[in-house]
Amino acid sequence: MTGKSVRSYGIKAQKSLSEMSADVGLPADKCESLLERLIDLRLVRHLGDQYEIAHDFLAHEISDTLVDSEEREFKRFRELLTTKAAAFSTTHDLLTVGELLVLFKHKERVLPSDPELKILLASWAREEGPGLFWLLNAIPARVIELIGAGEIETDLEREERAMLVLLRQKVTGMPFRGKDWSPFKGYKLGIQLAHLLSRYGRRTPDSVIRWAMRSKHGSVRASVAEVLAEKVATGSRNWISELGKSSSPFRRAIFEALSLRKELHLPPKKRESKYASRPMQEFALLQEVSRGRNDAERRAALRALQGFRPRALTWLYAWALSTFRTVGLQPILSKLPKMRAEKIEVVLSPVDSEKSESRGERIGLFRAYRPTCSGAQY
Repeated sequence: MTGKSVRSYGIKAQKSLSEMSADVGLPADKCESLLERLIDLRLVRHLGDQYEIAHDFLAHEISDTLVDSEEREFKRFRELLTTKAAAFSTTHDLLTVGELLVLFKHKERVLPSDPELKILLASWAREEGPGLFWLLNAIPARVIELIGAGEIETDLEREERAMLVLLRQKVTGMPFRGKDWSPFKGYKLGIQLAHLLSRYGRRTPDSVIRWAMRSKHGSVRASVAEVLAEKVATGSRNWISELGKSSSPFRRAIFEALSLRKELHLPPKKRESKYASRPMQEFALLQEVSRGRNDAERRAALRALQGFRPRALTWLYAWALSTFRTVGLQPILSKLPKMRAEKIEVVLSPVDSEKSESRGERIGLFRAYRPTCSGAQY
């Protein structure tokens, strides 16, 4: 008990009953009883609502004889946390990685106050070391309050704002709000964005899908393709027209790859209507090519698509798909030496999708996973 009333450098420390109780891990009433006994022995004295060692000499003796090196280390960094937290509003100095690591070593013994929780949150958000343990074990309402105050700061980096958004979602369990997605636009947060897209699926706002499609991060682009497949499958067929009208190689790759999805069925009336948009009709014809049950049906579908006069690359995609299913890969390979990189990717894309399907994977999207070889993207 007396060891808790000595600072790491051997002088007296004044502490309240609640602080002493937290330090020794005893209930407040039990702690108070022990302190009263030490007061009777004239080892501790009571000053207002604070307790301290009675004599400086005794404090030095306790530090030298009763406090081991590990306890002294804990005291030193626990005091450092308190000191830095008190000055944080003025200095904005975060805890270093080394300081956080030492505190984390004693994580169960560190019960942070509100000011200490604030600097722990700021240090963690800047990825300066561990801090999530204390944040997730704190009172949720207080953490949410600190997050809200932190987001007001104007000098926060995008990564810091993203960390605060993720923490709020973790603490509250609430879905993302529209504005919560914006910090994830940067390339550095691609892995986190890909995870969020996979998690939210068709609930992802369309506006987020549109800017996520411009990402150069492969995992983001693959997740976008899966989200769009889910959206189209659940009725958002406006995406077929939007993707089909685009000149972006990535969007066109998704458009073509979606036509291979067995779970995507256009209603016959929608498919055959003369009022259907051109991309919708083109998509339906690509589906006919991919769903032909034999060579004759595939060739007939290919002729119908040719009569529709689709884009050159769409026709090349359909030809490669039909050829691969009818006679195999060799005729396609024989044409590659004379093709530009852009066309090579187009003719190999359905082959890649077919092989992915045979391995039980969700989608190949040879072109969708990376920018085109030619460098043209959007």
